Amino acid sequence: MQARTSRFAIFSLVLAMTIAVGVVVAEAKKIPRVDNFVILIDQSGSMFMEHKERKEVKAVLVKKMLLSVNDRIPELGYTAAIQGFYPNETLIGPEKYSRYFFEQEIKKLPDKGKIFGNLTPLGTEIEALDKVMGRFSGKTSVIIVSDGEVNKGKDPYKAAKSLHNEYTNICFDVISLADSEEGEKTLRRINELGNCTYADGEEMISDAVAVETFVSEVLYMEVADVATEEMRIREIAPNIISVGAGYFNFDSAEVDETAWTRVYDAVVPKLGAKPGANIVIEGHTDSTGSAAYNQQLSERRAKAVRDYFVSKGIAESQIETLGYGEEMPRVSNTTPEGRAINRRVDIRIAD
Repeated sequence: MQARTSRFAIFSLVLAMTIAVGVVVAEAKKIPRVDNFVILIDQSGSMFMEHKERKEVKAVLVKKMLLSVNDRIPELGYTAAIQGFYPNETLIGPEKYSRYFFEQEIKKLPDKGKIFGNLTPLGTEIEALDKVMGRFSGKTSVIIVSDGEVNKGKDPYKAAKSLHNEYTNICFDVISLADSEEGEKTLRRINELGNCTYADGEEMISDAVAVETFVSEVLYMEVADVATEEMRIREIAPNIISVGAGYFNFDSAEVDETAWTRVYDAVVPKLGAKPGANIVIEGHTDSTGSAAYNQQLSERRAKAVRDYFVSKGIAESQIETLGYGEEMPRVSNTTPEGRAINRRVDIRIAD
């Protein structure tokens, strides 16, 4: 499986200290990576043929796999839909995602269907998603479930590229049932339009971990519960002192060297007074944008400050970075001034 994102190394300092003293790590909470998702299911003739490797009808494999996927999708307020083809039909949505109602529709997917004369217009069906996309706002995952066989209609890559150009917040994530080189080539070209996730459907049918990995990489990320972790940090490392903070422009992780020189100058004497201490760099954002995006932005800010400190001579081994996203505002986000204050990185020194 090719993932668009790597796992986040959040709370690494706390985790290491927790293991050392035998304390159980707090459970993570899930936040959405996207606002919407559409599952586009290929029901053309080739999908009612046996998979060359597994010797089972592909449509039957798809139903089993999608039921497993659905079981692992958290109900985080997504707007979602299932589109089938061929013929083109909306099976459910767009509506607020419900695991139960999506399960009922997946169970209705046919196990048998017409093979000969039931051609595959994958490009035409991707183009038709324009009608659905117009009803969404925010970031959208189009999850294509197909064997990639195309023998009718428009070029799938060109159709996907056109849709991608029109809706810049779209990602084509693929669950591939391809059992031919040409089918896999088609699906990979579509997937490579963005930094999205490509998964082997055959692997997902027999491997629950592969299913969980796909769902988490496409639809949600896990972050430690902020309130619990703050309390745990205080219990494990009570000798943490706050040194200061620096601020960032909107949607930026660029370090203003003039401003951060003052913060650095405040850190150095305190670090010198505590031999062996670590610097904890905590990134934050305002509430503009999605929670998933803000989580990533807060981590980028913390790492940018870490890189700046390292360039000034502090050993990287002494620095830990954390990202809290929008979860810990210093003041209300209701005003421009408040949001500016919340776009920050806090610096602490821990014994």
